[in-house]
Amino acid sequence: MVSRHAALVGDIDQHLARLERDRVCEYRPAFWPGDGAPSHAAIRRWAGGFSVAMTLAPEAWGRLIEDERTQDLVVPFIGFFQSDDPEFEPADDIEQRLDQAAAAIPRAILVLRKLAIRTPRRRWLCNTGEVGFGQDRAQ
Repeated sequence: MVSRHAALVGDIDQHLARLERDRVCEYRPAFWPGDGAPSHAAIRRWAGGFSVAMTLAPEAWGRLIEDERTQDLVVPFIGFFQSDDPEFEPADDIEQRLDQAAAAIPRAILVLRKLAIRTPRRRWLCNTGEVGFGQDRAQ
């Protein structure tokens, strides 16, 4: 399974590099402007919606976060989630870390989508059995 995951990530990285190099398309999440890097505020707004979507299938997302093979796919989003913890102290280099996380999000989105497509629907269902992941919900 680890080799399949590594192969999948390698394939996606290779395809993204080709798309960027050949200018076939420029995939960007909705928060990413045409030129330059997105603002952290724009990513936070988008990540807020993403975190709400994650609450629809907490068991599935929990498995992704706990699995060492996939947790790196979720980590870039976490820095942009709203923290209500009054004791939270951001790192001194938080802006640099958020810039790195922002750059990793487009790849993470594509890998997560591929995993959702390749994973049997029953593994993505939440407690109610009514909510799946991505387009799998309708199937």
